Amino acid sequence: MNTVNTRLFRNKANWLGFSLIELVIAVAIIAILAAMAIPAYTNHRLEANRAAAKVALANIAAQEEKYYMENHLYGASLTSIGYSATTIGIDNNGGIVASGSGIYNITATVPISGSSFTLTAAATNQQLKDTGCLSLKLDQLGTKTPASCW
Repeated sequence: MNTVNTRLFRNKANWLGFSLIELVIAVAIIAILAAMAIPAYTNHRLEANRAAAKVALANIAAQEEKYYMENHLYGASLTSIGYSATTIGIDNNGGIVASGSGIYNITATVPISGSSFTLTAAATNQQLKDTGCLSLKLDQLGTKTPASCW
């Protein structure tokens, strides 16, 4: 071996493991990537949950319209159109859960005349971070409020 190779491999203990600087750099890179990824993921989840609530509102509105076709008035509450309670919860997959345990609580408001309805999805639990869209509404005319959330 020549003198250059002898100097490089003389002390093998120096070649085992990582130095503290290398470890700190790797941890810093991971922290920077996490700082960018976590907020983006959180925003994505909020938007996906909002989409699930919109689908649930559209399905309930369809049930109200079906009830109207058969009875010539809108159902007075969610129970009258086939749901288990007057307020239902919606999970992030659009499934119905007990009120208060989902990401949205949905209620129906129908006047005594039964000539109209307004469905309201109110954010609960982790969805409260979606500050601009805490309450989604849909009525019998298809009016969606707030418009920026739809």
